[in-house]
Amino acid sequence: MKRILVPTDFSPTAAMALQAAVVLAKKAGAEVFLVHVLKKSDEIEEEGKIAENLTLYQEAMAEEASWQLNVLSGNFREVVMHLEVIFESLPQGILGYAKKLEVDLIVMGSHGTSGKEAFFLGTLARKVVRLASCPVLVLKEPMVENMDKVVFASDFSEEAMPSFQLLKDFVRYFNPEIHLVYIQADPFFRLPYPEVQNRMEAFGRLARPFTFHLHYLRDLSIDAGVRQVVKKTGAHLIALSNRGKHPLKRMISGSTVEALVNHANVPVLSINFKDPE
Repeated sequence: MKRILVPTDFSPTAAMALQAAVVLAKKAGAEVFLVHVLKKSDEIEEEGKIAENLTLYQEAMAEEASWQLNVLSGNFREVVMHLEVIFESLPQGILGYAKKLEVDLIVMGSHGTSGKEAFFLGTLARKVVRLASCPVLVLKEPMVENMDKVVFASDFSEEAMPSFQLLKDFVRYFNPEIHLVYIQADPFFRLPYPEVQNRMEAFGRLARPFTFHLHYLRDLSIDAGVRQVVKKTGAHLIALSNRGKHPLKRMISGSTVEALVNHANVPVLSINFKDPE
């Protein structure tokens, strides 16, 4: 892990994400890229804002954002930090910048919550999780520096193995217990238990030299089942191999990762992988 991207809107949750990124950067010897995204000209004009003085308006906004970025970075001189203000739509600005830099990780804060507000709060984080081609770490609470217990939830298919390897690379600085979790939540499709057991044991062998534990349980949803295991184990991180889906399938089945971003109180690490063509 050499490059970590942290988008910021200068909110408390974004500051919390930056703190976590700095902890990770210090352990991994990585650089941090702190970026603030401002609206493009056409978006400002659509809102009816000062069209005739648009250039001056954007320059003033960029100058203010640059000043705030410099203030933030001044608190973390122990890591190499790059500051950037870009004009782009969200989330395209974050995703495009991440792709351009070939970052290894995006760290974001989220205002996600439960109930009817969940649709509105944390929307940007959920979009980045859905579309990013690199792992995304989302936080609603501060990250524990000594993450000694990690939950990894998956279908434990062969396609998910590269995601698990990325998780191992991420957590190797903490040397945690890894709890491998399979949740049976679909009443219409169930893998035979022996097959699930074989899959999980294969990931257990892959987990070495870390200590690992296997958890198989049934619940009404994968989201609820994972949170149940987190509560039972006292885990400090949830990691998921997030299977890429067609948007329609995602809408019908729901997204476990996005649900956990909303509902979990521990950081969520999403590692995307795509189904074979």
